Parts: sequence; C-alpha cells; structure tokens
Amino acid sequence: MTDQILTEILEEPEAVRRSIALGRQTYHSVAERLAASGCNRIYAVGCGSSYFAGILARYALEQFTHIPTIATSAVDFSTYSLDSVDERAAVIGISQSGESFETVEALEKCRGRAGLLIALTNNRDSRLARSADISILTDAGPEKASGTKTVLTQMLAAYQFALSLADVLGSHPKDELDRLQHELEEAHTLTAQLQSDTGAIQAAADYLKTVDNLYVVAAGPFFPLALQMTNTAREIARVHCQAFDVTEFRHGPLEILRPGTYLMLLSNSASPLASNMAQLGELARKAGASVSVVTDPQDEALRSLADHYYPVPEASEHLGSILYLAGLHLVLYHWSRAKGLDPNHFENIVKTWTQAL
Repeated sequence: MTDQILTEILEEPEAVRRSIALGRQTYHSVAERLAASGCNRIYAVGCGSSYFAGILARYALEQFTHIPTIATSAVDFSTYSLDSVDERAAVIGISQSGESFETVEALEKCRGRAGLLIALTNNRDSRLARSADISILTDAGPEKASGTKTVLTQMLAAYQFALSLADVLGSHPKDELDRLQHELEEAHTLTAQLQSDTGAIQAAADYLKTVDNLYVVAAGPFFPLALQMTNTAREIARVHCQAFDVTEFRHGPLEILRPGTYLMLLSNSASPLASNMAQLGELARKAGASVSVVTDPQDEALRSLADHYYPVPEASEHLGSILYLAGLHLVLYHWSRAKGLDPNHFENIVKTWTQAL
C-alpha cells in the first residue's frame, strides 16, 4: 500500500522548483494588473492552511509593497467584511484545490465590488480560478493526503508574488529584491537539503514521541509557519498543539509553563525579532519547561537555550519561514508513525471541504 503522505512530502523539492519556474513566467503580469487597478488595500481570504498562507502573504505584501493587507477566514470575510470592499480593493482567494466552497463563495460575492479578484490555487481549472479575474498558479501536482506540498508551494507563491509586485511598484530597494529573487531560485535545493538531514529529523521525532501537548511559538512570518505546523500535527499526530506569537505568549500563556510543559520555538538568525525569541526561551527555562528550538546555527542565543535543537540551514527571514516547513513535515510524519498512527487516515475530516455541512 502506498504511503501517500510520505510520497507527497518527498515531492516537495520538485514541486517548489516547478512552482517557482511557473511564477517567474506569470506573476509579473498579475502584479502589473494589480498595480494598474489603483489598489490601496488587499484582502487575503482562505480556510485552514490557506488562511494561514494568507497571513504569510500579509507579512510579505506589507513589508515589500507597503500595501495594507488583511488576512481573514473566508466565512468571516463573507459575513463581516463585504461592505468594506470597493473598487480600490483587491481580493485574493486562496485554496489549494480551488474548490473550497467558502472561499469560492467569498470571491463570487465580491464580483462588482472589488477592483480586482485574484485566485491563488494549484488548480487552473477550478471554480475559484474561474471566479477570479486573474490567477496566481502553483504547480505542485495532485495531492491526496494531508496538505503538504500544496501548502508549501502556496506560501512560496504568496512570497514570490509579493516580490514581483514590489518590483513593479518600485516599493523596495532593487538590489535587495534582486538578492531575494536569486535566493528564491535556489529554494528547491534548500528544500532538498532540509529533507536530506534524516538524522536530525528522526531525532526531533523521537524527542516528541511521548509529547501530547505542545506549544509552538514564533514571530513575524514565522508565526504562520507555526500555524501550519500545528495544524498538520493535529491532523496526523493527533496531539493538542497550539501556535502563539512570541509577544502574545508573554501576555497570559507564559503562566502555563512548568516542569513537564513542552515548548517549541521557531526562528532563524535573520529574524529582527530573534532577541525576543531568546528572551522567551530564557523565561521558559526558568519556569522548568522543556524547550525545543528550530533555528540555524548562527542563532547562537536561541540555540544555547535548547533542551533539543533541530538545525535548519541559514536563509532570509521570509524564505526560511516557508521552506523550514519541508523538514518539519517529515518530523511530523515520523512523530505520527512513532505514536503508532497512520498519517494517511483521517478520523473526522475530509481532504477538501467542497460543500456545506
């Protein structure tokens, strides 16, 4: 019997390569269309992991294009936000399958309201793509298990599109954009490198094997990485796993730390909030919590606080916050197997919500 999820996780480097190549050919024209629309704000709308990709899009779009971006779940958007949408707004509907009914419905309700409707999807023939004016497409190939390679390429597409739009708008220094674009071209190599470190992956899974309650803390664009990781952990490892922003964790959640509590910190040395992560790590250690750290070797302050350290390669903040998911997917897979579970099988959910309950 095929281990579907493992097959799809291991396809991530090639999915990344193909999707970035497709984006290189097509995203510039989408960026030109958005720039010409006179857009002064963007709504990123989706469900589940696609909603989390919208949060990642918000960080990248606001930092590189300076356009205010609101990331919201599709149902909340349809219920509460439609009256704020006008011809100066662009709406990006995000769905891997392009068939999630809430997201399709949200985009369709914006017809005649928004200045531009954009679909971000892995399916060019989907209802979402047909409902949009223009599409940002990924090329991850079909996916049948829990969202892995499509989630990863979706997050990369949001980032790559933000860089393309910044280039069209001239909103970010050209030399910095060129450097980030060059790094993006090597993303598939970095993805393969992450997945080839089988010793570190297995050690992380072994560390987590008996953990049933995990708090994952991150900052900036690493926060949607924490959301994606915890979502997949709940799906395939069946654990209580909660994501927090580093500053928000100090407002209340810090009080739950004690011996026997497991905390994972996601960051890298390029993060401008690396010192905040290290400060939280120190507080967690003082409270007696077990601290697992995911960062690169250059992030010495955070790495020195780890009870368990999962090393990742050095990268820019945004690219690292996306690609590190490729290694973490394998950690989660082996964590699930170590618990005696089948990560290909869902008890209560379906692969894609394409109809109302």
